[in-house]
Amino acid sequence: MFYNCSQLTTFSSDLSSLTNGYRMFNSCSQLTTFSSDLSSLTYGYYMFYGCTKLTSFTSDLSSLTNGEYML
Repeated sequence: MFYNCSQLTTFSSDLSSLTNGYRMFNSCSQLTTFSSDLSSLTYGYYMFYGCTKLTSFTSDLSSLTNGEYML
């Protein structure tokens, strides 16, 4: 969805229905802040991989079963 979006710096939205976040923010190199309800997320494979500036992460990951290489 936002793969390799180099201008994205913050993200705050309702993703409460999201179950698969495969590479959703992968390589968003300027992303520093993420805040969202990810309570339904089960598959987060590579979701934030390459987000080297991500310093603030606020979310519920209670349903996550695969977070391999998530960050």
